[in-house]
Amino acid sequence: MKIFITLFLLLIFLTSCNYKKTNIQLLKKENEVVFFKAKKFDQNNDNLKAVALYEKANSLGNKNASIYLARIFRYELKDYKKMIYWYKVAYTDKNETASFELAYYYEKNQEYKKANKWYLKVENNSNSLSLLKTSYFQLGYMNYFQLNDIKESNRHFNKISSKGYGKIFVADIYKELKNDDTTYLWHKIFFDINRKSISYKDTIRYKYKLKDYRNINELYNNVNSEHDKNSAYEIARIHYYLYKNYKKSIKWYKKAHELGHKNAAFELALLVYSNLLKDYKNAKYWYLKSYEMGNIEGIFNLALIYDFNLKDYEQSLLYYKKAYDLGHKGASRNIELIYQTYILDIKMMKKWSKL
Repeated sequence: MKIFITLFLLLIFLTSCNYKKTNIQLLKKENEVVFFKAKKFDQNNDNLKAVALYEKANSLGNKNASIYLARIFRYELKDYKKMIYWYKVAYTDKNETASFELAYYYEKNQEYKKANKWYLKVENNSNSLSLLKTSYFQLGYMNYFQLNDIKESNRHFNKISSKGYGKIFVADIYKELKNDDTTYLWHKIFFDINRKSISYKDTIRYKYKLKDYRNINELYNNVNSEHDKNSAYEIARIHYYLYKNYKKSIKWYKKAHELGHKNAAFELALLVYSNLLKDYKNAKYWYLKSYEMGNIEGIFNLALIYDFNLKDYEQSLLYYKKAYDLGHKGASRNIELIYQTYILDIKMMKKWSKL
């Protein structure tokens, strides 16, 4: 009798387990079917039916539905309160791009502190190196130009500058970290870098045994800068980084450019574009000049101006694509985001996301 009862209970237990297993499989199949139907309505721009089915799929445990809901409320229905809600659900669902897309939305709406918070969350869900690098770049750029947090900006740019991505901003940021106790470090960072483009023996310091830049008259007395592009370039940098005399710096950068120095136009563009002057018209001009001198970062930075400052996305795409064709691989992510957020061309977005 005991054996019979034991077998009977065991049979009930196994039946229960099979029922649960079958039920879970049915639910999984159902949420996949519902999600697939939702995508069909989504593709046909039947937004309300798509929303209803995506919400049902989400309630059935589909982890992908939330990001699609966020995008419909963002791009189609323009209900930003619901958009934010579903982006947060998507982030909880471990969606890789949810926090980045929400951060990008906040940044474009000039809610920079919220954007900063959500860019920082990208690390939690993303295994994409491209997405992480783009997030660090956005954090560096935003902290520098919008939040005026130079140290925080520098921290993020340095995470990616070793790979060349965002490196163009790192040198520009260091100048604002200067204090009287780091003069030697400043000299090392800003003037020894000339060794990458010209021989150290061609620099002012080597020629005239200078140990201190404070007496700038010594430079003018010893250097015939009218005929020496490297000397003109160094004098421009001394005025820019050490003395913050931007008027004289601009004068000498122009002279260095006229004499053929490859870096002068690019650094001049950085100066007029930065928080110091915010002269976008002249920044565009000098970035184009630097591009003509063979600097692909110049064309990429020109695209950044059209993207972030002038909100001219057609022009921005034009210059991003030129930068990409010339070898600036980081431009592909910016192109993808413009197609996703402003042009709303999903086909082109997917194309650039694979590059």
